[in-house]
Amino acid sequence: MTDVKLVQKGNPSLVYMILGLLYISDSHAYDLLKRLKDTFHQIWRPSQSQLYVVLSKLEKNQYISSTVIIQDNRPPKKHFTITEKGKESFLRWLESPTIRVKDMGSDFMAKLFFLSNISPNSMGCFMEKQATHLNISLERILSIKGKSGDLFNKLVLSSKIHLITSWIEWINKIKMELPQIIYESNPT
Repeated sequence: MTDVKLVQKGNPSLVYMILGLLYISDSHAYDLLKRLKDTFHQIWRPSQSQLYVVLSKLEKNQYISSTVIIQDNRPPKKHFTITEKGKESFLRWLESPTIRVKDMGSDFMAKLFFLSNISPNSMGCFMEKQATHLNISLERILSIKGKSGDLFNKLVLSSKIHLITSWIEWINKIKMELPQIIYESNPT
């Protein structure tokens, strides 16, 4: 089974953003690009060519499928649908904490978007899981910091400690406010 991370080298967030949008609803490429830009403009700005490359790789590896739609006086377009394999991969990603702190701004925030649309009541539990992972990372870095004699390494570790601590504080703050945020977002 091909790992979805092989579809997009580096940070695979774009792959999961595409799978997530297709999990919510099928789409053709132009609408998908518009939805990506409208939804994630603060954390990711994919280009049209980048989207087409990723869509092609996702389809080749059977995470999505497409149907060609013939249009009058216009070129045919592909309508994309997520497959069961794509759904399974997306849901595994969605449930797992973001591993690298540098990916929190894109990967973690994208997960919060999808959870808020698919399962808002599970957001608190997910945030707790993420905070636990960050606390483990923080403990590991704190244990290394005392052993580093090099000024540059101390500065780098201090920066990582500050970043992780900031994320933990923000998650804890949002977890406390989450019931009210969810209530205000979905008045009935």
